[in-house]
Amino acid sequence: ELMRRAAAAAPDGSPERRSLEDESSSLSQRTRQAEQDNATIYQDPVPSAGALPRLEPKLFVKPIRPEEGLSSAQAAYADAFPALLPAATAAAVTQFHGEVHAKLHDLSTRTTSDAEKAQKALAELELPQALEACEADKRLPARLVRAIAKAPATGGREATPRDTSRTCPRHVRPQAQATGGVGVLEELLSACTALEKEAHCVAQREETCHVYCARCVDVPPRA
Repeated sequence: ELMRRAAAAAPDGSPERRSLEDESSSLSQRTRQAEQDNATIYQDPVPSAGALPRLEPKLFVKPIRPEEGLSSAQAAYADAFPALLPAATAAAVTQFHGEVHAKLHDLSTRTTSDAEKAQKALAELELPQALEACEADKRLPARLVRAIAKAPATGGREATPRDTSRTCPRHVRPQAQATGGVGVLEELLSACTALEKEAHCVAQREETCHVYCARCVDVPPRA
């Protein structure tokens, strides 16, 4: 429109008017052609998927079997799955398995060490043989014998008496009273209670003591 107005304003027969008329005519023709092209392109119907021609497969690389190029021993254990894992994933899997094995080894080592400590504690307490002997022939363990011998010098009759009817084992009471005085009985009860509780705790962990005496301490027996 602007080109047409400029050509009409130019003098008749002038070169400027002819140039403007030619340019306006050319621009109008290109505009009509563009409108026709646009209408033809965007209004063309799209065919359905079934109407489209089938794409034929093309071979880009030569296929080979995974075991080709491997020795017979390698081919027998060939596994294509590791080759599909990214390097970072394979490294993470390897690290995870290593950490699992390390933790299992640490648990095994600690279990062995704890078992050895428990066996050593049982040996120092003369258990369970000492308890079995005490039940069988009324003989006290050496640790209690030493406590009974030491009691007169540390407690004697000056020790505060207490009710011992629930915690004193019936097979230990006569031995304590025979040494002379409530202080001896108190010392014996203290040593006996500590020994029995310690033996019970060790037995619960290691499950080696089968002669735990429920009459000696106020600790419920093992089921």
